[in-house]
Amino acid sequence: TFPSPDDLAAKVTLVPIEGYYDKGKSRQNQAEAQAVVDEIVRRLSDPELRNQSIGVVTFSSVQQTLIEAERRIRESCIQS
Repeated sequence: TFPSPDDLAAKVTLVPIEGYYDKGKSRQNQAEAQAVVDEIVRRLSDPELRNQSIGVVTFSSVQQTLIEAERRIRESCIQS
């Protein structure tokens, strides 16, 4: 399977985030989306890590959309 549990650099890890899933109107976790984008930006800013692939998986299209929107906002701030 990929990633191998024996590969310490590429294995899936749990990163606790201080946030919450809004069960009400939004059905999102804003803190999680920001943390995901933070990690993407960190990897793209590192000369070695930027050449490696990264996958992002969400359990809902609502969370996916939030992460994509957060990424676009950050991208536009970086390009400005």
